[in-house]
Amino acid sequence: MDCKSKRSESIKAPQNLDNRQCGISYDQRQNTNYIKVMKVFLSLALLSVLASTAIQVLAKDHEVISPQRSFVQLPKVSQTQNAVISPAYIDVFQNCSGRWDTYCYDCNHVVICAGKEEPLYQGECPPSAPYCDGNMGGQRGCVVNLDFPEMEESCDIMRSGPRCTTTGYIPDVNDARVYYYCRSPGDTIPPKYTCPVDTMFDTVTHNCKRVVPFDCTGKENQYVLHPLHSAYYAFCRVNGISREIIAYRCRDDQNFVFNLESQACEYQCKEEGVFVDREDCFHYYECVRSGNSFSHRRVECAYSGEFNKEKGACTYHYNCYPELGW
Repeated sequence: MDCKSKRSESIKAPQNLDNRQCGISYDQRQNTNYIKVMKVFLSLALLSVLASTAIQVLAKDHEVISPQRSFVQLPKVSQTQNAVISPAYIDVFQNCSGRWDTYCYDCNHVVICAGKEEPLYQGECPPSAPYCDGNMGGQRGCVVNLDFPEMEESCDIMRSGPRCTTTGYIPDVNDARVYYYCRSPGDTIPPKYTCPVDTMFDTVTHNCKRVVPFDCTGKENQYVLHPLHSAYYAFCRVNGISREIIAYRCRDDQNFVFNLESQACEYQCKEEGVFVDREDCFHYYECVRSGNSFSHRRVECAYSGEFNKEKGACTYHYNCYPELGW
């Protein structure tokens, strides 16, 4: 019997296979198949472990870790691209554990409790009922008017004043001379201080310092900017023992600022759109948002047209006269 016949016969009776004549025995072939199956199984198991590990790593990288609850609750920031982020707004966290009532946190903020630690609602009263009245005889909540006009006036001052986002000194957002001292985050009426005339609040030393229009300290033969208005600049000229400060102003001080790197006045976009060239009726500026900033270009009206500020477009027979003169 040849090997081919023996292999076909070995399917029924493997013990009759002559190993010496046919080379690989049935047991050896079985071992080979077993090894192949084990390799496939181990490969699949390894891929499963790697996939599981990768998922755990990704989940760990993206999970939101909730910190222990503090006394300050920060606002949620919109994830929308190029979204306008509102100013910081911080409320002292109110613990409502075991409470089933409504109470006033201050004269324009209400807290609604529903038994759980976190309030059902904590926030500012709506414009239709801007005041929170805590003396309504068992019913506390937002109302249109308070009992006395003086109370409303005091509450309006609190509403329009600064809101403390930290502890310590903070500058006023509109007046460089004014600053406040916050005793704790969430204060709505912090003590107000005003620096003397010709001084401003120094955020580094927390003292009032004299306003120097152009500080040439250590600036020899260099340009410096005005601390409050970048359209004004000066050249700190040093020639031997002679020292001189020469002041300049960008011709269009409303739309241009001086760039210390390029040493030139450059147009500055404040928003998207088309805007008049205050020095030339035949041109206009086009501002386009680019990421978190703006890019601009100076465009000439076609066919000798003149830019019409009211229409926001080039027109003809407009008889334009430049705002800054010819």
